[in-house]
Amino acid sequence: METDSKGTMASVEPGCLDDADPQQVASGSNRNRKVLLDELRIERAGRSVRGAARRSGKATRKGLLLGATVLAIGSGVVAVSWGTILAEDSGAPQEPMSQREKRHDLEPHVTSDPTGEPASQAEPRTTPGDRPGGAVAASRTASVLDATGYVVARRKATVSARITGKLASVFVEEGDRVKSGQVIALLDDSAAQAELALAESRLIAAKSRGRELQISIDHAGKRVARSEELAKRRLVSEERLDDDRLAREALIAKLHNLKQEIEVARRERKVHEVNVADTRIRAPFSGVVIDKSAHPGEVVSPMSGGGGFTRSGIGTIVDMDSLEVEVDINEAYLNRVFANQPATVRLNAYPNRGYGAAVAAIVPTADRNKATVQVRIGLMEKDERVLPNMGVQVEFFGRVGKESPTQIDQSE
Repeated sequence: METDSKGTMASVEPGCLDDADPQQVASGSNRNRKVLLDELRIERAGRSVRGAARRSGKATRKGLLLGATVLAIGSGVVAVSWGTILAEDSGAPQEPMSQREKRHDLEPHVTSDPTGEPASQAEPRTTPGDRPGGAVAASRTASVLDATGYVVARRKATVSARITGKLASVFVEEGDRVKSGQVIALLDDSAAQAELALAESRLIAAKSRGRELQISIDHAGKRVARSEELAKRRLVSEERLDDDRLAREALIAKLHNLKQEIEVARRERKVHEVNVADTRIRAPFSGVVIDKSAHPGEVVSPMSGGGGFTRSGIGTIVDMDSLEVEVDINEAYLNRVFANQPATVRLNAYPNRGYGAAVAAIVPTADRNKATVQVRIGLMEKDERVLPNMGVQVEFFGRVGKESPTQIDQSE
């Protein structure tokens, strides 16, 4: 083997090794080891450069991550500091969220007056100026009185029959909407129809007798005329003439009485027509059926009776457009309520929804047992979710900068 100047191994014939110089062979081996060592150094240097590059990239990423973390912490500190400055400027000390939540959970939702007054007349509390529903204007920021009450209907009726009878059909169910005059039930009208037919027959018979009497009167008039002609010629006596005249007058009187009987028969027929109409129970006004009390086959009557087997009502109808709120205000807080006072009504079922309202009337009497005065509050908004007898929370608001005296509505 021989190595050229570039360090490559050249093949040497086997016969030539015996004739080679030992020094040349040793120098060739030294050059081969040197070349190998140089190659190892170059390879190690390349590996060192690549490792340094990877370590430099990792250090760069760590530096960016550390810088982002420091920036986020600094932003949070600035935000907290700014909130503290705003709270100090507004004069309202801020509590940590966890402490406020704990304190809110410990506080009762309905406070009672220390003097033992009902909870519905709790002390006024501060409320935001823009409540849901737009019920409270921005100029009013605090309620002057909080109270509890119920939704009631000013127009409500339990529909019953005007006559006693057996219920034949009922055409409504709870929740149905009805219109004024709509037939909601039928009574058995067989007896009423028979009586109507009998009255109609009586009227027809009376009219027939009237026509018969009219013919008799005409005939009596002709007889009187002939008797008068014969009396002038002295062919009949005066007595005969008087009898003919009296007979005609009697027939005229009978006709007059018969006309009165015909009028009586006509009015009797009208009564029976009304009785037939009364077998059709109609809605007195437009509204919603909230209760169905009777069913077909039961006996209904305008008056309760029959040992509990007679129904006095068929169903209850409520005019949903007449819904309002009634609250009982303690006498001690009555000076905070006045007519047309703005208020906000919140249903217990939907506490996050506020309805605009105003005081409609203050009933001018007090309940001596409860020491309260009833206040009626009219709703300015209509909502199908507002139902009769629902519980509500009412917030009364006063005029900003003015103390409003109590005004009693005398419309009751």
